[in-house]
Amino acid sequence: MANKRKMLVIENDPDWQNIIADIVGDSFKIIQALDPINAIKLYESNPDVTIILMAGYLFEDNEEDDTTPLTELIREKFSGIMIAISSSKHMNNKLLKAGCNYFCAKDYPFDLGALIQKLFDDGEFL
Repeated sequence: MANKRKMLVIENDPDWQNIIADIVGDSFKIIQALDPINAIKLYESNPDVTIILMAGYLFEDNEEDDTTPLTELIREKFSGIMIAISSSKHMNNKLLKAGCNYFCAKDYPFDLGALIQKLFDDGEFL
């Protein structure tokens, strides 16, 4: 069996991490980061990541934008697909401007599966 492509999921909620893994885990090896510091470490130690999912507001009880700078930092070196997965439309728009290629509202996780399937169908993962 061929090696699976790697997906870095940057999301602070373990329940959402599990939902995402259930939806796309057959197609990707999931690498889970629960905070920005861990996200950077995991990104740097996995240079073969194919796709990154980026949530908004990674710190509990924090209304400050802590993922836009992280998205910009990763985008400086990462040329692959980045998908914003916030439940906030405003945050998804900020993440798109910061470097994400697509967005998928976290409230509709099965749309994420459909988007990733479309990206496969369109040859984005060749």
